[in-house]
Amino acid sequence: MITLKIQFQTNNGFPLLTIADERALEFLNVSAVCRFLKIPRSSFMMDVEQNGLEKAISEALLKMRKKKAI
Repeated sequence: MITLKIQFQTNNGFPLLTIADERALEFLNVSAVCRFLKIPRSSFMMDVEQNGLEKAISEALLKMRKKKAI
């Protein structure tokens, strides 16, 4: 089971809402995130499970930027 923490913040970094439990993923449209990042959903979910949501997104963005630079 994956436990995620999602926090919505203002531009100043003030937390507006924090969700931290296994249902947090239900609030995120994972398919839309994967389409934006141009990665398979299964690969993304495996990366989230191994490294956490933030790192999975960061790594996918980095790969996407490298592909655009080529």
